[in-house]
Amino acid sequence: MTQRFIAFLFSLTIISCSSSKSNKDDKSFKKTSFKTADIEIYSGILNTKDSVFNVASSAIKVGNQILVTDTENNLIRKIEKNKISTYVGNGQKENREEQGILASLSNPENITIDSKKNIYVSVGYHQIYKIDNLANVTHFAGRRIRGTIDGERGEDGQKDKASFDFIKGMIIDSNDEIFVADGNTIRKIDKNGYVSTIAGSKQKGDKTGKASECLFNQISDIALNKEKELYIVDQVNMKIKKLSPDGFVSTFVPKGLINWPCSITVDSKGMVIAFDSNAKKIYVFDQKGILIKTIKNNLLTEQEYSFQVKIKVDDKDNIILPSKDLINIIEKNGQITQFGQKYGTCNNGAIKTATYNSPFDGVFDKQGNLFVIDRANNLIRKISRDGLVSTFCGNGKYGKTVEYEF
Repeated sequence: MTQRFIAFLFSLTIISCSSSKSNKDDKSFKKTSFKTADIEIYSGILNTKDSVFNVASSAIKVGNQILVTDTENNLIRKIEKNKISTYVGNGQKENREEQGILASLSNPENITIDSKKNIYVSVGYHQIYKIDNLANVTHFAGRRIRGTIDGERGEDGQKDKASFDFIKGMIIDSNDEIFVADGNTIRKIDKNGYVSTIAGSKQKGDKTGKASECLFNQISDIALNKEKELYIVDQVNMKIKKLSPDGFVSTFVPKGLINWPCSITVDSKGMVIAFDSNAKKIYVFDQKGILIKTIKNNLLTEQEYSFQVKIKVDDKDNIILPSKDLINIIEKNGQITQFGQKYGTCNNGAIKTATYNSPFDGVFDKQGNLFVIDRANNLIRKISRDGLVSTFCGNGKYGKTVEYEF
């Protein structure tokens, strides 16, 4: 995927990925105390003109702006200086190259950014569009018809050469080459615009070795480290595999250790962190695949998780794990801080009593306020540095949005 991300900053310490307790569950978790704060309505007050979202899916930070894919409204929204506006799209469920609100995107979902601050967004699961710094929208890669055809991504009117089957995520490396998790394959778009299948095939299977000959069965997530090694969650095979820059696929985590791996991320030290959504357990591996630490606690196992749940780390390497109702932050000392209330829906106010409905993604502003996509509530929620949860925008209703400054 792209990389869909969720990050939190509440003066949390860095998680220890060098524990000597190898292959043992860490049971020394404590639930931290909660701060209290008065309720503050930042936006979303009933009977006021406001923004309305329809399945917000992903968010990224671009300078001082936060861009959000408003998937079912077929829009890219912008949050800047407390103003919510439409950045790209006219709401029509079609793909049309134009600038800003004159363009249209069909169900934009995964979103990522390169070093030049160009935006790439997947639409309809098998096409990628590019948005430059002036909000010009152009087709970047993929056909309207699904497939796994390699070749030039297309230009000068010939845009239907390479094709994608089912885009699960996108990652851009330091050289602005794009890696795409596509069905049972890993695709790469190089700087010259050539799309190639670098690992896997349409055939399902379980095989390592040369990347061109290896097989996967349901790739659910990918992560990239600083050495450009790509970690691949081979879900049905119950493995994590690693694609090295030399084109060799090896088993990083063998079958039998993780029952149902669903999500993966890499922290700043290169530690690989995976989540087992069946056992509701977190695994931390070093770069050689040695299990350093496992995390399992009643606070985590009592929760329900989306099959699309994505585990992430913040800028201090604290582990972030969203569930259906709660947001869990696991700190260095093993403490778990939870935001929300189980079986809650959408209550603002103090962290202890605030509730969510399938929190999905989030991003920080410069002041350390966190903006969270509360997907099932069709809202953007705000968590301030002092522990206040409020509705930033949206009124919870389905529908198209209108620009409104507040």
